[in-house]
Amino acid sequence: MKKKILSFIFFVVVLALPYSVFAGEQKPVNLVFAREKSVCNCLLEKLNSDISRYGNIQYAKHPEFITDNWTKLGQPKGGDPISQEIYRCNFDEIMKIDINNDNAKEYILRHTTCLSGVPSHSLFIYRNKGDAINYQKTKPLFSIDHTGDFLDFEVFIEDKKENLKVSLGGMFTIIPFKYMGVNYILISDKTKYKDTIGKWIVLTKLSQEFENEVQCVFDNNYK
Repeated sequence: MKKKILSFIFFVVVLALPYSVFAGEQKPVNLVFAREKSVCNCLLEKLNSDISRYGNIQYAKHPEFITDNWTKLGQPKGGDPISQEIYRCNFDEIMKIDINNDNAKEYILRHTTCLSGVPSHSLFIYRNKGDAINYQKTKPLFSIDHTGDFLDFEVFIEDKKENLKVSLGGMFTIIPFKYMGVNYILISDKTKYKDTIGKWIVLTKLSQEFENEVQCVFDNNYK
């Protein structure tokens, strides 16, 4: 009886162990640049907690990541498997949000396509819904349209007294992020971990003129 109890306790402990114990300790995400320290530290805690527990980032588990306000466009009707598979890897979704924090909501169109079976995002911002839906024919206020290419940033690392060049590509995760009433945009590539995280993670904030302002830069192996 005692052996059975000990075996049960061991089984429960094993179930409670974090993912990293079995998957190999994954190096924590490092914060290498922070313009707004409070939001950067908040995001850093969530990234490292998720990677330690699950091996990837569980965006939907955190209310700060705006993941459930999207409306998909043009979903195919019926059960045609070919159409459904094409739609799974090639679709548009729209969201209305004050993305540049100017007290006026804009329309965000996010296009998803697949490269080697892995979903990748592009993002376009418009004042009105009609332009957003017809994003391929209209000029956006702001866009991140680099799928298959690279997105480059440069920030100054104060303690090292040097500029850090950040190059994301060629598949992207793009998700709005809200902290203390302020909207941001999280951008990550998928070149290192196929599912949700790559070498770089960048949190940006748009000015009222839709200029891109980098707030945080995270890296998995920056030294």
